[in-house]
Amino acid sequence: MTRVLLASFDRVPAPKGASQHILANLEALATRHDVSLVTLGDRPLPGVRHLPVALDEPNWLRRALLFRERLTRVLAEEPADAYHVRSPWEGLAAPAGPPLVYEANGFMSVEAGYHFPRVPALPGLRDKLRRLEDALLDRATVVVTPSAVTAAYVEDRGVEAARVRVVPNAPAVPLAAGPVEPAGEALRLLYVGTLAAWQGVDDLLRALPAVRAPWTLTVLTSAPERRRRRLLRRAARLGLGGRVDVREAVDPADLPAVLRAHDVGVAPLVPCERNLVQGCQPIKLLDFMASGLPVLAADLPVVREVVGDDAPLYARARHDALVDLLERLAAGPAWRAELARAGLARVQARFSREAQRAALLGVYEEVFDGG
Repeated sequence: MTRVLLASFDRVPAPKGASQHILANLEALATRHDVSLVTLGDRPLPGVRHLPVALDEPNWLRRALLFRERLTRVLAEEPADAYHVRSPWEGLAAPAGPPLVYEANGFMSVEAGYHFPRVPALPGLRDKLRRLEDALLDRATVVVTPSAVTAAYVEDRGVEAARVRVVPNAPAVPLAAGPVEPAGEALRLLYVGTLAAWQGVDDLLRALPAVRAPWTLTVLTSAPERRRRRLLRRAARLGLGGRVDVREAVDPADLPAVLRAHDVGVAPLVPCERNLVQGCQPIKLLDFMASGLPVLAADLPVVREVVGDDAPLYARARHDALVDLLERLAAGPAWRAELARAGLARVQARFSREAQRAALLGVYEEVFDGG
């Protein structure tokens, strides 16, 4: 049995989709390999060989460098037969020689400007981040990504197609037996995720005052309390007070029940470099569909890849199109149920945990068998 070290500059466990994806990959790899896990965190996962690295450093760049320094020491003491990484912070700490699987879900050179407003004014920093990413792309035995859009971006960055594999995400929640049953007159909307600009929550709020049908919106987010309060104040200024509820993200075990207590899952991704060029595959979309909810989302290639060409989506960056689709969903409970059944069938056929596991293990068979 081969020894695989899975390392990620992400907090695990955590409510975010990244944590759920890491745990899904850990579970899949552990069926055939001896897997160790190193992540940010302050408590080890039970039943797993897990080293959580607790870092109090508030600055993200210094925190990343500290994580790489700590990981370098760990890897020097415990070598592995293969390394599975998610960013240069851990990837460039891996020793040369053994196979290196780079799971490229996102690139900080693209995303940093959305997280940290000062980054666009520091073009030298973005260039440095890109050079680190390029060094890891060059070194990787194989680059794994969940999205065809991201795979194309990786190839545009100079990686030959023979080293790129698409391994789709799977929902973090169990597959529901059927669509959610309506409860009451108001359409219960649910958003789950961060409040980063690319997620489009502000765009959604700006559109909602024009909706004539009754609705409520619940936002579940791991964002700090000050950002949750800021979002509530913004909703109040738009005249949405009392209809928008912003809550802290729930424990993953509680998420299925929360999802089933709503009518529509909202993913208002905005057209920007992060979503259109780099690409992504939002686990929230898969969780909504797996829970029997229809989806309210913008018509972006990364969304179409998940929901399919037949799903109704609103024209991107158009508030009137968002409002029109939302009102159609509110007026058509039977249509919502039809959409939910189609979503359930699509997740089961294309994005099951079994499909994800088979695709990931297939990559490792190629790596260790030489292609």
